[in-house]
Amino acid sequence: MKNLFKKTMITMCSAVMLMGIGAVSANAATTTVGDFTVDRSKSGYSSPYVVSISAYNGEGGKITLPTTAEINGKEYQITSVGNAFEGNESITGVTIPDGYTEIGLSAFKDCTGLQSVEIPGSVDMISSSAFSGCTALNTVNFDDDTAASLTINLGAFANCTALISIELPARLSSTRYNFLYGCDALTSITMKDGAQKFAAVDNVLYNVSSALTEKLRSQEYDNLDGLIADVKKQYDIVIEAIAALD
Repeated sequence: MKNLFKKTMITMCSAVMLMGIGAVSANAATTTVGDFTVDRSKSGYSSPYVVSISAYNGEGGKITLPTTAEINGKEYQITSVGNAFEGNESITGVTIPDGYTEIGLSAFKDCTGLQSVEIPGSVDMISSSAFSGCTALNTVNFDDDTAASLTINLGAFANCTALISIELPARLSSTRYNFLYGCDALTSITMKDGAQKFAAVDNVLYNVSSALTEKLRSQEYDNLDGLIADVKKQYDIVIEAIAALD
């Protein structure tokens, strides 16, 4: 009786697992939009769909990514650029339309002909090595007309050796170490007006909260007025009262 119960339970569990796998597989789909391959996928049964660019088959030049894709008779918003362009040498410019939220891992890595990229305000994540090794990239434009925050991850623009200047968006909320590593021609780093978490001073990017914390730890100032005056001078931001120094 015990063996029968055990076999029954194993059979039921196996059936449930297969049903789950089948459901996830059924949700995966691929279609073509012009020169682009678009994937729809789920990481789990109850997860939302992720619709992303997975491959590019065009002739290059300046391109604009598609905004929507029809999959199984239903229209979906494309929200992500996957590892679709890595190593492509033919594209020279990329416009990412509003509605995209992520530029994925190594999405444009080693696109050695890429000279310019337009990044919309809807993008909240630029993943590691997204534009690493784009040795001709000299123009990166960020749309800042949004309240969405932005994270730029490790090595996102590493070794972009033609990049001379970059103006980062005010909505920048987080960066990972060395996201501009190896940009040897870079001589100007600035922030757009209204930045709250970062400041660029003498072409050095500072995390404002970290900088303030370090100043407090150093006990460099005897009173609040001295700290406020110096920080305003260096970072050109308005500092709220710091009760700890009162």
